[in-house]
Amino acid sequence: MTKTDFTDELKNVLQKKLGDKYSIERQNVLKNNNVVFIGISIQKKNKKLAPTIYIDSFYEDYLRGSALEDIADNLISVYKKEIPKGDIDIEFFTDYSMVKKNICFKLINRSKNEELLADIPYIEFLDLAIVFFYCHVSSELGEGSILIRNSHMDMWKCSKDDLLKRAKKNMPKMYPV
Repeated sequence: MTKTDFTDELKNVLQKKLGDKYSIERQNVLKNNNVVFIGISIQKKNKKLAPTIYIDSFYEDYLRGSALEDIADNLISVYKKEIPKGDIDIEFFTDYSMVKKNICFKLINRSKNEELLADIPYIEFLDLAIVFFYCHVSSELGEGSILIRNSHMDMWKCSKDDLLKRAKKNMPKMYPV
């Protein structure tokens, strides 16, 4: 069974186990250097967060002979352990004045990320691309980052120059030498 077929089968088993109070979706997540991770997002119907759990290790378990039902139980355990307790307000991310203090940048290989770059703001730098991300740190969610997409810029009504100016200001404070 391919990883995609496995993910779809696992999604069906999870939906049966969790019931109609949950929405289960397969996610193909494009990462740096044109690498695609397959994951499953689980969202309780009354919650705003839907974490994506990558299925690589679960697929390896399947290839080693683990039963799909057992794998689904393990994935549910991971979900329950990792999902934040209570409601997390993610509305802040719609407001540029709230996110601008955590905007940073990084360099990625331009030629290996052409597909990704079609969906994100970037600035050419030699054979690289400067891309922007939101650095998140909280006690509820821990540390993480959100790659800034063109849709975020549209929502915030800001430009690449705004992002660059803000990232240059934030980087020395958030990622000192």
